[in-house]
Amino acid sequence: AAAARACGAGALFVTWEHDPHGDHRASAMLARKARDLLAGVPLYAYPVWGWTLPPETEVGPPPRGARLAVAPHRDAKAAAIGAHRSQTTALIADDPQGFRLEPAMIARFLRDDEIFLQIDP
Repeated sequence: AAAARACGAGALFVTWEHDPHGDHRASAMLARKARDLLAGVPLYAYPVWGWTLPPETEVGPPPRGARLAVAPHRDAKAAAIGAHRSQTTALIADDPQGFRLEPAMIARFLRDDEIFLQIDP
C-alpha cells in the first residue's frame, strides 16, 4: 500500500486469486490487503493459469472487467515472456509437475486483448 501511495497509483493489478499457482494466490491476497488500505483505488486481476481450470470449477459470481487492446505491443510481450526461461524451458528439470508455459499457453497471452477482472471489495 505504501509503494502504491508513493507513486500515486490509480489502480492495482495482480494475478487472479483462483489461479492454481500458490504464488499467484498469495499475490492476490496481498493486493487485496493493500487495496483495503488505499481508499478508492480499484483492484484488477489477470488470469494466468486460470485459463487452464476445468470448466466446472467454481470461482464465484460471473466476473466483470475490461479488455485492453495490446496488439501493438505483442512483440514486446512475447520477448518479456520468453525472458522467463524458468517458465518457458526445461531450465528447472527436477519438478516434472511444475508450472511451465507450453506453446498453447503462450499463444493465449499473445492475443489482441488482455483481460482484466474487477475485484470487488
